[in-house]
Amino acid sequence: MSASPLDDLAMVALDKLVLHETTESARAQRVCAEIERAGVLADPLVVTPARDGRYLVLDGAHRTAALRSLAMVSVVVQVMPLSATGARLGSWAHDLPAGQVPRDLAAPAPVGGRTLVATVGGPSVDGASLNRASLDGASLNGAGEGVPVTGPTEPLARAAAMSAVARRYAGRPYARAIPGTAVRPSVAARVSWAPWSAEDLLTLVVAGGILPAGTTRFVLPGRVLGVRVPLTALAAAPGEDGQPGLLDALRRQSVRTYTELVHVVEAGS
Repeated sequence: MSASPLDDLAMVALDKLVLHETTESARAQRVCAEIERAGVLADPLVVTPARDGRYLVLDGAHRTAALRSLAMVSVVVQVMPLSATGARLGSWAHDLPAGQVPRDLAAPAPVGGRTLVATVGGPSVDGASLNRASLDGASLNGAGEGVPVTGPTEPLARAAAMSAVARRYAGRPYARAIPGTAVRPSVAARVSWAPWSAEDLLTLVVAGGILPAGTTRFVLPGRVLGVRVPLTALAAAPGEDGQPGLLDALRRQSVRTYTELVHVVEAGS
C-alpha cells in the first residue's frame, strides 16, 4: 500500500471487476435500494489486481451487484494487493438454526441434540462425502465441529463441490461465524469452509469459476471507510466528466486512523 491510504483509491470501469462469490438475492436487493436512496456509494470497494487486467473484488460483492443493477459505469475502489502486509485469506462458517437443516445435509443421528456438520475443506470437499462423514461424539473437537471432509483440490472442481454442498441449504437463513468459535445453543448445524490460498483464488476467477456466497473472509489492513462518492460521478466512464478531479478531491480529505478493536453489527445478521 501507499504512504497514504487515499493514494490507493482509483476510478475503474465497473465491467473490469470480477466476483469470486455468488451474491445473495435478498441482500443484493436491499443494498441496491439503500444505495439508490442515499444517492452515494458510501465506501470504496476493496479490490486486488487479477492476472487478466481485471480486478478481483475482495470486499463489496453485493455493492458491485447493486451498482450494476443501477446501470453505473464506473466505481471508486481501493486497490490492495493480497501480498500487502497483514492481508490474509480466511473463511466463514455457516450456522443454521433449528428447523433449517435439510435432510441431505444432516447426519443420521444428532450429537447432543444438534447436528454438527463436518468442516468443508482440508483443502476442499466432495459434496457426496458430507453425508458419509462420521459425526459421532468422538469426531467432534472443542469448538463443536465435525471431522474434515476432503475432496478435489483443482480450483474449478473444488468450487463446484463447495457449491453442491451450499445448494443443499440455499434460501434458508444462516448466520456467519468464524470457524473454530463456540457454537451457540440456537444453532442446529454448522458448515465450516476451509480457506483458499490467494494463488488458487486468482486461478479460479481467471478460469471463470465462482464460490458460494459468504464462504471467504478477508482480513484487510488499512481499509478506507467514509469516502462518499455521488452516483452521478459513477454514471460516466473513467476519465470523463471531471472524474480525475474527483479523485484528487477525495485524496485531499483528512484521514483519522484507528488502531483499537472495533465491533460492527451487520444488518440482518
